[in-house]
Amino acid sequence: MPIPNLDAHGLLPAGVHDCTLMEIEAAFAGNAHRRRLYRDFASCFKDELRARFVAPILVDGSFVTSAEAPNDVDVVLDVMQASREKQRQCQKFWYFHQRRLMSKYRVDLALNLPGQEDMAAFFQGLRALDAKVAGLDERHRKGILRIA
Repeated sequence: MPIPNLDAHGLLPAGVHDCTLMEIEAAFAGNAHRRRLYRDFASCFKDELRARFVAPILVDGSFVTSAEAPNDVDVVLDVMQASREKQRQCQKFWYFHQRRLMSKYRVDLALNLPGQEDMAAFFQGLRALDAKVAGLDERHRKGILRIA
């Protein structure tokens, strides 16, 4: 199923939308700045994340909105269903490589782990300031993408 169109506020409709890398490129790499961000994200996805972990990857942030020039791509490695050993490996990777991923790929990496805040739910919400600027209620829900 293709990525749905953005709503009137420039956001994905509420929910988690399954997609492929190619669909993300087609939907969100529409100008030179966004194409560079996408290429960096795709390299991080292939060379860093998929090379180490087989887990769903959630994509969010201003990159998956109508923003003209997003700063980065917010990514969540969803290891809720992974073994405890794989979860520990992910935590170690995040701890030692989060800053490098941001610097090299402009990817802001977070983890979705049992016993911690559900980052999939968190990223479907709006920050108070963003909601206010958009004229939306803070409880407004937005969509995120998932590459399985």
